[in-house]
Amino acid sequence: MKKIIFAIISLVLLTGCYDREVIDAKEFNYSLPALTEISHTMLNPKIVRFTWVYPEDISEDFQTPVEVQIQVVENGIYKQIVNVDKGAVAKNVTINPDISYKFMFRLLGYLKEEVKETGKTDRVFSPNTTYEIETEE
Repeated sequence: MKKIIFAIISLVLLTGCYDREVIDAKEFNYSLPALTEISHTMLNPKIVRFTWVYPEDISEDFQTPVEVQIQVVENGIYKQIVNVDKGAVAKNVTINPDISYKFMFRLLGYLKEEVKETGKTDRVFSPNTTYEIETEE
């Protein structure tokens, strides 16, 4: 009985031992730069307006304009993704001033038809850029 339990535990542990990022990134030559020029303005205590500038070094292989996604993290807990209209350079987000927030910004781009490869994704995300808001308590 102990051997069976040991075998099952070993099987579970060994099947989870691989680096998914290496497999997913293998022979895929498309990437998006991180969104870095981000700023915010407090419109009132409950509404923050984010603005950004799109990087200039986005490959011509992507459909334009690319999208921006904002992941909202409240008190260390992932809460939602705010999708921004394509090409927009600003977005208002409602917050609770009693909670600490982190916002993760990333670009989302889709490859043009002529560069898509069979069996590979046409959707590419940039690395996340973390933006923290200090609220007054």
